[in-house]
Amino acid sequence: MTPNWLLIWTVMVSCVAAFGQIAMTGFRSPVRLSIPLLVASVLGISYYFAPDVAGYWAGVVWFAVMLLPGMLFRWSDSLLGKGHHSLALTVTRIAVMLHPFDDARDKLQLIRAITLLKQNSENEGLRVLELMEHKPTSIGRASAVLKIRHLGNWESFITSINSSQVRNRLLKDPLVADLYLQSLGEAGQLEAMLDSYQKISCDQRRVLSAMYLNLTRMKVSAFAGREDLVTAILNGPLKSLNRDSGEFWRATALQASGATEEAAQIFRTLETVKDSQISLAAKRRLAVPVHRADDFATINESSLESIQSTIAHESRYAMFGHQVLRKTWATTLLSVALVAAFIAEMLHGPVFQEVFSFDNGLTLSEKLERMLENSRDINNLIECGALVLPWSLVPGEWWRVFNAAFLHFGLTHLSLNLFGLILFGRRLERAWGSIVTGVSYLVCAVLSIALMTFFVDASPTDPITMVGASGGVMGIIGCLLGYMGRGMLLKRNPFVSRDFNLLLMMVMLQFVFDRMTPRISSACHIAGLLIGLFLGLVIGFLHEFRASK
Repeated sequence: MTPNWLLIWTVMVSCVAAFGQIAMTGFRSPVRLSIPLLVASVLGISYYFAPDVAGYWAGVVWFAVMLLPGMLFRWSDSLLGKGHHSLALTVTRIAVMLHPFDDARDKLQLIRAITLLKQNSENEGLRVLELMEHKPTSIGRASAVLKIRHLGNWESFITSINSSQVRNRLLKDPLVADLYLQSLGEAGQLEAMLDSYQKISCDQRRVLSAMYLNLTRMKVSAFAGREDLVTAILNGPLKSLNRDSGEFWRATALQASGATEEAAQIFRTLETVKDSQISLAAKRRLAVPVHRADDFATINESSLESIQSTIAHESRYAMFGHQVLRKTWATTLLSVALVAAFIAEMLHGPVFQEVFSFDNGLTLSEKLERMLENSRDINNLIECGALVLPWSLVPGEWWRVFNAAFLHFGLTHLSLNLFGLILFGRRLERAWGSIVTGVSYLVCAVLSIALMTFFVDASPTDPITMVGASGGVMGIIGCLLGYMGRGMLLKRNPFVSRDFNLLLMMVMLQFVFDRMTPRISSACHIAGLLIGLFLGLVIGFLHEFRASK
């Protein structure tokens, strides 16, 4: 498994995924098709003329025009959520230069308008929004929504939606639905807001973004005076929302619940923040408080109960974005242990003297290369404790089953397993806790290797050496699949299903990769996955049993 082959595989899968997404969403811009087509062409041409370096050539192009722009756009969205608007604008400009989609250029103008509004340049910001709001795209609708929200034209927006002949179609757009529900809350139409929320949220296939849905949930909860629900959403799926926005909606919930003094204190603090939109909204709340929830004789409590139960379910089972942040000590300690074991195997034997000797004439790069070669030396790995099959070659050395789970064949092998452990281990640990996650990982890692002693066909004349933490990493993935599968059986939820399907697709790609790559034990991966799947189902059942008590 060389870095070149790994890059070829990564670029190929990325291009196929991009073509699939374009096919599903429709051909709207030649630029969208040209980017993955360019990368695929570079990969094909370079593989034809120079297969040994094709991955590197295609990888550079893929990183520059596909991966990096995507990372920059996501970073820009995160910066916007945290209130760093000027930096978000700069990051988006760089991303647009690398990836000039039509929508990307429009998004740049939208972020520019948001930045202007936040910086008290109201007239110029509104002018940009007016130029954008008539475009028949999601950015155009976002511009119209932002303009209405800034001006506070709640009643006129409610009237325009209710009088529209295509009202139901308009409310299928998450942005429009969010603004409509907020407008009802701002106008004091609490019963209509809760009834509309229940109708809009029934068809969960409309949900395009978890962010939009959870913003809507937070606002509905705030107007209903449920400060506890607002806090739960801010600590969970909206944990990346900037603090001032979160405090504004928490204060709104307090005001609606009747805690007017506490709410007023928060609003007075928000009046002085640099964000002019938050400051303006806080002044409006002080001048015109929201209606108290207990002023209404009847409230549709089922909508609020649905929000509460759904948030609890997603925070437990939706592993990619809805979890409450907490320390992940087990994942950190296991990662440190893998790195420490790799350093030990690199320095094992005579290499230690070569590296720390100053009179052998070796340069620093030569010493590093010697260490990396040592990590790929089979005899060195056997001396460090790699599993050797059949057992007759190393009789009584059962400890190799444990040691082998911490050793790796080269830096690439270690890097891939570390990436998987950190990516998936942290998510599992936030749901299960450090002790259960650490024990589960060790069980999957050691037991998956131990099972290979029964299924691997080896002989004294054709021995097999096994190392790696991939059985444990696949076990972590299996735990996630089993746990999320349990959650899907308990309650239907689009985000849990989406995360489960995403993880399942990763597993399928992993097994295809295993079959196409030498030196990889797919049997060990399958064993780890199945052990983890069993643990995930069992622990999911135990969690539900404990919750019912």
